[in-house]
Amino acid sequence: MDMLLYSRDGGACTWQELFDDDSRAGSPHYCDDLGVSLDLYLAAKGKSSPDIFTERQMKGKEWDPSKDLEMRQLQPHYLEVTASDPRAKAIISRSGIVDTMWAGRIKRKPDLSVDKYKARCVLRGDIHSRKYSVDANARHVPTERDETMLATKAVRSRRGQDSLELDVSNAYLQGKQRSDEQVVTRPPPGYRRVDERTGEEVLWLMLGPLYGQGDAGAIWNRTFNEFVTQPPPDGLGLARSDYDPALYSKGGGEDGKADMMSLTVYVDDIELCNDPTPTARAERAQAAKRMVTRFKMTHGEVNQAETHPLGSTVTRLGQYATRVGNPTYVKKMVERYLTKPLDSYPAKWGEIPAVSYTHL
Repeated sequence: MDMLLYSRDGGACTWQELFDDDSRAGSPHYCDDLGVSLDLYLAAKGKSSPDIFTERQMKGKEWDPSKDLEMRQLQPHYLEVTASDPRAKAIISRSGIVDTMWAGRIKRKPDLSVDKYKARCVLRGDIHSRKYSVDANARHVPTERDETMLATKAVRSRRGQDSLELDVSNAYLQGKQRSDEQVVTRPPPGYRRVDERTGEEVLWLMLGPLYGQGDAGAIWNRTFNEFVTQPPPDGLGLARSDYDPALYSKGGGEDGKADMMSLTVYVDDIELCNDPTPTARAERAQAAKRMVTRFKMTHGEVNQAETHPLGSTVTRLGQYATRVGNPTYVKKMVERYLTKPLDSYPAKWGEIPAVSYTHL
């Protein structure tokens, strides 16, 4: 079903009707780059992604602490150079100097109250891709499938497993780049300066890929996969699933009686599950320790009563019972799109009533 986007003279149009109507192309607020009215684009974005902010929208003082924190976190991941630095010359000749910019997001708690402002320095991928081109295979990042997430929760309940969730801080930056993947960037607005000795602008020779680089996710996934599949003590010694490359495991055996441990990854969200045996618990604790040592990660307690992977709500009802739902997401959508409180609607629609867009 098409979504109402624009009203004019008491009428309405959808995305498709908007693109089919060339008469709007001459309006003062029409943006040729977007192919839509700028006012319309911003209005639609504000409705569909109200917690995501562009650099232009992040000029308020409320973003300054988050920007400063991001800059401190980035410091170990670049070297300061100038364009004449021998370490940077070859890279600049290959892919030029790429600008960075700010992108922001408000992160919310399960009750939808504001948790924190998150500013991120990202690479201008539109500039970088002009000279640095990678195909779809090189950009592809395997992520945990919905079926895998549900299956691991079912196995966890069936076997009474323990679980531990970990979060990787600035995951992409921890990817190990090859020399031909490195980039020289210009710092984001507000943090640019010149070298007092030479008068040249100070640039960053990145030691890890920034968000916005086309293959950044693939580089991080490659780095993490090499660590997980490498035998101990340098890695975890887990086997990658043929069905879902974001699932790793060991043990279980053909009869299912051997101690089992599994790991799933969705970009920077990781979950470890293990059988409730002394051996499996020791292996999980050792695996978590190795990951925290190798990568910058945080994690909560084992067997938390409630977790929120990928926007869902997973409630541990007991050792052998788990409930998976999306109440937080549903609440957010209700507040964003419905004109009345949810309990004022019938519990069961029956036949969906016809809706006239022109009277919305």
